[in-house]
Amino acid sequence: MKLNKKTILIALAAVALGLLLGRLFFGGGHDHSEVATVTDQATSEPTLWTCSMHPQIREEQSGQCPICGMDLIPLTTLTSTGDPDAVSMSEAAMRLAQVQTSIVGQPKVVKTIRLNGKIQPDERAVSTQSAHLPGRIERLLINFTGEAVRRGQPVAQIYSPSLLTAQRELIEAQKFREADPDLYRAAREKLRLWKLSEGQINAIAQGQEVKTVFPVYADVSGVVWDKMVNVGDYVERGAPLYKIADLSRVWALFDAYESDLQWIHTGDQVQFTVASLPGRTFTGQVDYIDPVINSQTRAAQVRIVMPNVDGLLKPEMFATASLQAQVDRTKSTVVVPRSAVLWTGERAVVYVRDTASVQPQFRMQQVTLGSALEDSYVVTEGLVNGQEIVTNGTFAVDAAAQLANKPSMMNPGRATGDSSMPGMNMPSDATSEQADFKNTQIPTQKFVENQTIDFRNQVPSTFTKQLQEVVDAYSLLKEALVEANEQKTAQYSTNLLTVLNMVNDDLLSGEAKAFWVEKKTFLLQHAQRCEEVNTLAEKRNNFIYLSQSLIKVVEAFGAGKTLYVAYCPMANDSKGAYWLSEVKTIRNPFMGEAMLTCGTVKDVLD
Repeated sequence: MKLNKKTILIALAAVALGLLLGRLFFGGGHDHSEVATVTDQATSEPTLWTCSMHPQIREEQSGQCPICGMDLIPLTTLTSTGDPDAVSMSEAAMRLAQVQTSIVGQPKVVKTIRLNGKIQPDERAVSTQSAHLPGRIERLLINFTGEAVRRGQPVAQIYSPSLLTAQRELIEAQKFREADPDLYRAAREKLRLWKLSEGQINAIAQGQEVKTVFPVYADVSGVVWDKMVNVGDYVERGAPLYKIADLSRVWALFDAYESDLQWIHTGDQVQFTVASLPGRTFTGQVDYIDPVINSQTRAAQVRIVMPNVDGLLKPEMFATASLQAQVDRTKSTVVVPRSAVLWTGERAVVYVRDTASVQPQFRMQQVTLGSALEDSYVVTEGLVNGQEIVTNGTFAVDAAAQLANKPSMMNPGRATGDSSMPGMNMPSDATSEQADFKNTQIPTQKFVENQTIDFRNQVPSTFTKQLQEVVDAYSLLKEALVEANEQKTAQYSTNLLTVLNMVNDDLLSGEAKAFWVEKKTFLLQHAQRCEEVNTLAEKRNNFIYLSQSLIKVVEAFGAGKTLYVAYCPMANDSKGAYWLSEVKTIRNPFMGEAMLTCGTVKDVLD
């Protein structure tokens, strides 16, 4: 027992000595406040990260949502404010979310109109070469379409019994010229009306040998546009032999869609290029605007008259034009970057910063959009000059508003008594834009979408190769949407239109041809719409239907290579959408960079 007591006393002494030395070496109570400060600073930084579309996700580090691939946002951004409709973010949270703001203003606004069209002959310079006398074609001196013709050049030789009779009449009238001059003049006039020259008529009157074959001389110079007769054909007087086009002056005809016509006026300067002459730019002025909209293309033709003495511009060449149009402005008109606007199909919103608040606060503001420019929008209502708005990281601010149950893009009014995610409760009859387009722009389909159709055994290799080119053009368009590049989207939509028009329908027959022609009509319509609409959201909306048709085509005919059918359940207003991909990796064309990997592969087409 004594040994145990001694041991305990030694231990207690060692503990007391340790406490004393610790106080001497490490200081007093002021250390606690420093430690507390460090702890407070550490805990003030965001420790939890969440997904704006899947708020159940809680991660301790930044990254991407494991469900949709969207960038996570710091949960600490969702602080409360005095304004019940505003969302507040700390400066640190704004830096993490890469939120940037700008002051809106009224710069000089220029809208670039892009047009696509073709080179065509000037209709005013197209003539018909007629037969001036009846008979049989003995010889054609111009034998093929495209051959050059000079005025006065013989183009054909005609045997004409009627001309033989008329020659004999003149010879007889010559004998009685003094007694009956009227008969002589009538005989000469008859031959003159048949386009015989004075020299030819005088030779006949002087009693030379009667000719059985007479030449037909070209009335104009140009290029043979259409050869309408062959050797041995019998023709009446005035029958057309050739169509001749003078290509020293041509028309550049461009399709201007309804939405662009308001910006185009007669006399506007237009620059255009043709694919066969890279690096060469042609400049002309708008000479005429068609007053009638084509019911099939929903476009009006814009005409530019171009001199073509050197013959570089050839009919049927594809041309791409651009026109700079000044946008009319009013005092209430402001211009904002495209990145500042969130567009749902029914409304457009921006986030306005409250400059009077010490801590950054943002309130959603619905705006009315005017013209869509290259990288900005004209706002006609909802903003005034001098306001500060979010121009980068807008989606992050909107996501923060959704998680805080504040007014947001998808939820303009705060939800009450609803435990579901704000903004995701879509009414059953919401947004009719897609339905309206689907019902009004597209005819009823003959083939049911969900039935399995296989024409692979009926497809020649030439058609499969042409279909591969269609898929390649589609893939470029898809990548342009992935990159959110509107200029490339319009360009590759035009490429897709060109490739589709080059597919030879006559390579197919029967139901296979009927199926292809039907789907081709849909593809052409939607490719045109992708080129026509102004906003990226509208282009992506239309790409849904373009993809649906092409998937059915590839299922039915094959494309000579492996393709993947991908699906995103959150696209198309959370109704889901499919697209084709040449690679298995998901690159979502509907959701943009924030949700680039959202989707799964549903099928493989070989």
